[in-house]
Amino acid sequence: MAKNSWILLFGFTSIIQLTHAFKDGLCRTKFGEYSPASFNIHACGHCYGFITRSEDIIMHPLFQQLVVLGNQSVFPQYTLLTPNDENITMANRICQTVSRDTCSRWKSCCRDARACCRRQLHSPAGKNGSCPRTWDGWGCWDDTPPEATVYIGCPSFLEHSMSSRYAIKHCNADGRWFMLENQTRENEWTDYTKCLDKDSLLVSIYLGLACNIASIVLLVPAIAIFIVYRSLRRQHRIRLHINFFGALLFADVINILWEMLVSHDQLQSSRNFDLGFFRGLAYLLAIMQKYRTNSAEEQKYVVCQGLT
Repeated sequence: MAKNSWILLFGFTSIIQLTHAFKDGLCRTKFGEYSPASFNIHACGHCYGFITRSEDIIMHPLFQQLVVLGNQSVFPQYTLLTPNDENITMANRICQTVSRDTCSRWKSCCRDARACCRRQLHSPAGKNGSCPRTWDGWGCWDDTPPEATVYIGCPSFLEHSMSSRYAIKHCNADGRWFMLENQTRENEWTDYTKCLDKDSLLVSIYLGLACNIASIVLLVPAIAIFIVYRSLRRQHRIRLHINFFGALLFADVINILWEMLVSHDQLQSSRNFDLGFFRGLAYLLAIMQKYRTNSAEEQKYVVCQGLT
């Protein structure tokens, strides 16, 4: 009897070891486990579908390729496209079907998916009963204890994404990710609604514009008064004030131009955002915006005030 028990125990242990051996070297998505090479193609294909929401080009149900179904594509119907952003030829073929901005976001999603696969392979094993590490199509999630809610920053490649907000995923008590509708693995659900809140983005833009305009309304008269009255502008301390107010005025103007010509237009446009003719202007504004953000004028002002 004892001998039979040892045999059963040994057999059970062997099954567990074989199961873990089967899992080793595989990367997980909500659609299944794949070898790294297959995972990269599979995840990249779904990145295209999730980002473009296209009904003309979808992931083939049997092959790890995109298939052209509709007649709105630049390729003939039933053309197969391999979603591999690391292959320049294949990537260029797929990018012919979308705008430059969407192509860039698709490639960014593919890169994040590959990074998630590497992270899954090199992270230490999680505790038994935990929800498994996974790639959900947009974000990478680590092993999570039961009845826990976890957060990650909103992916930058999502259209109208707010990087300051978070996506949410919940691990059920049974060690499975929260699912919608019928309890199948394909329905594992992540809450990205806060990442895609376009109305909140518009409100934040309008509030920022109102603050910038109010600042300009107050700064212009102040600078004018300092410049008009000679007795004021001859004072060293007042000249420091003029330079400081001028820097603030410059920052407000650049911020208004960026928000109206780039951010607001991108949110309001019904098409895929592409700067086109204004690309050079946008680059110039981006450089000025970066300079404004990293400018140390305020700190220099404080130091000068302390020295005078």
